Amino acid sequence: MKRRAAIACMLAAAMLIGTCVMQTHNGAEEELPQREATRTTETEKLSGQAQIRQTMHFQRCGHQVERRVKAPDALAGADFKQVSAYYDQWLIQSMEKDSLVMERHIDLYCPAHVIVSMDHTGQVVLAENRYGDGMAILEILDTTPVEEEKRRMLLAGMGFDNREEAVAWLKMQGIIQ
Repeated sequence: MKRRAAIACMLAAAMLIGTCVMQTHNGAEEELPQREATRTTETEKLSGQAQIRQTMHFQRCGHQVERRVKAPDALAGADFKQVSAYYDQWLIQSMEKDSLVMERHIDLYCPAHVIVSMDHTGQVVLAENRYGDGMAILEILDTTPVEEEKRRMLLAGMGFDNREEAVAWLKMQGIIQ
C-alpha cells in the first residue's frame, strides 16, 4: 500500500512539473536518430530559468508525448557538454540560454495504453506507463495455465486502449475466466 501511495505521489508531482500533449504518429517506420546532437553554439550556457521541451517517441504504439518542464537548478550555467552528460539517454536537438529541446525513442507503449504482460514470476498483469520510460503494475490477474505461444505474446506485452479491452482479450484467449 505504501508503494502505491509513493507511486501516486510521483505521478502527481510529474503532472505538476510538466504538461503532456499526446500526438499521433503517422505509423511509418522511423530510423532511430544518431546519438550526435545539433547545438546552437559551443559556448552557450543554460540560464536558471531555462525551459525544456522533451519529446518521447514510443516505438511500441507509434505515439509521441511532448513534455515541457523547467530545467533542473543543477543545470543553471551548464554548457552543452554538461547538459549532454546529464541527459545521456536523450538526443539534444537544440540548446539556447533559455531553451533546451530534446527527444528520445523508447521501446514501450505510451501512457495512453493499458498493457497486458507477464511479470518476472510468470503472473499475468495489467500495467501502464506512468513515468514515460517505465511501467507500473495496475493489477495482478488470476489466470489459468498459459500455453507457450500465448506466454511469448504476453512476455512481449500487448497494448490496449483501456482495461475493458484488455480484459476482453484475455477472456477471449482463455487466459482468465
